[in-house]
Amino acid sequence: HERCQEYEKLGAKFTKWRAVINVSDEIPSNNCISENMNALAEYALIAQQNNMVPIVEPEVIMDGAHSVERCQEVTNQTLLVLFEMLDKKNVNIKGTLLKPNMVVSGTENNYQAPIEEVAEKTLQCLKSSVPDELPGIVFLSGGQSDLDATAHLDAMNKIGGFKWKLSFSYGRALLQAALKTWAGKDDNLEAAHNAFSHRAVMNMKAAQGQWDKSLEGYEKMKINGNAVKPGMIVEHKGELWVVNKSQSVKPGKGGAFNQVEMKNIKTSTKLNERFRASEEVERVRVDEEKYQYLYKQDNKLFFMNSTSYEQIEIDEEIVGEKLVLMSENDEVILEMYNEKPIGIQLPKTLSFIVNETEAVVKGQTAASSNKPAILENGIRVMVPPFIEQGEKIEINTEDLSYSKRVD
Repeated sequence: HERCQEYEKLGAKFTKWRAVINVSDEIPSNNCISENMNALAEYALIAQQNNMVPIVEPEVIMDGAHSVERCQEVTNQTLLVLFEMLDKKNVNIKGTLLKPNMVVSGTENNYQAPIEEVAEKTLQCLKSSVPDELPGIVFLSGGQSDLDATAHLDAMNKIGGFKWKLSFSYGRALLQAALKTWAGKDDNLEAAHNAFSHRAVMNMKAAQGQWDKSLEGYEKMKINGNAVKPGMIVEHKGELWVVNKSQSVKPGKGGAFNQVEMKNIKTSTKLNERFRASEEVERVRVDEEKYQYLYKQDNKLFFMNSTSYEQIEIDEEIVGEKLVLMSENDEVILEMYNEKPIGIQLPKTLSFIVNETEAVVKGQTAASSNKPAILENGIRVMVPPFIEQGEKIEINTEDLSYSKRVD
C-alpha cells in the first residue's frame, strides 16, 4: 500500500506485477499456481485502491522441453485461477490489463509450433479463460525472436473473433535489434534509434492485423570502408551486394584502401570497388537462421533448419570460397532476405588436421618464421614452425590464418 501511495502521488497511472510459472511434466503444482495467482490478485486490488491500473503478468516460461500442448494446458489453468482470484477480491476487471505469455513450444522441444498454430492455440486458451469485459491483453515476448513475436501477434489479430484489444508489451522483442545495432558505439546511435522505431511500427501494425513480413525490409548500420569483409551484405548504389573478397592495399603513393569484390544479390553481376577508411559503407543486417549442412550434389548445397527440420537447397555460388571449410553436419548461420538465403556465416574458428608440412627443426620456436602447411581439406595456411604433420590446428575462418594448436 505504501509504495503504491507514493507512486500515485508521483503521477503513476499504471503498475505491473509478474509471477513466473515454470513448466515440465511434473510442475507446476496446483498449489504453486494458486499461491502465485492469489498474490497477483492481491496486488491488483491494492493498485486499484490507489487509483492505478494494474497490469497482471502471469508468465508461463517457455524454457524447457515441454510441448506446445503442455504450455496450453498450464497457461489455461493459470489464467482460470487468476480470474477466479481477481473475482474473489472484487478487483474491477474493466480497470485491469492482462500481460500473458503466448502458447508456444518449450525452447528445447524438438517440435516448434509454427506461427498459425501458436496463434490458434493462444486464442483457444484466452477464449476459454479470460472474461469478455477485460479491456485489453498486452502480450509479453518471453524470449521469442523479434519477428516471431510480431508474426504471432499479427496472426491472432487476423483471426479475430474476440472482444478484448490484443496488443503488445514487449521488452526484448522491441529492444534486441536496437541493442545489437548500437553495440555500445556512439557512431551507431542513429541506426539504433531507427532499429527501435522500426520494431515499434511493425508491432503497431501487428496489433491491427496489418503486418506482413515484406514490410520488414532490412536493418542498416554505417561502417568504415576498411571494415568491409567477405561474407558481409552491404548496400551500394541503391542495391544489395554480398562481399566475396577484400584486400587491404597500401600503394607507394596515396592513402591505403580496401579492394573489395562484390556480387549483386539480384543479378549475380560482380563489381570491384575501392573503399577508403574515411568512407562510410552501409552494412545490412538480415534475418539469421541456424542450419545444419547436409551434403553437396552437383552445384547445389543442402541444409536443414535446426529448429523446424525443414530442408532447403542453395546455389554453391552463395557459399563461394567458404565451401572448402565446411564439413557435413556442421552448424552454420544462413542470412535470409525475403525468406531466401543470400549469405552464410561460419563459426569464427574451425579445426583441421595438418596433412603436410615441413618437419620440425630443433631449436625453432614460435618466434621463428612461419612455414606452409596443407590441411585435410586441401587449404594451404602458414603455421608456426613447431606444428607437426598429423596435429590438429584451429584456423580463423575469416582470413584462413592460424589460431592455435588443438590438443
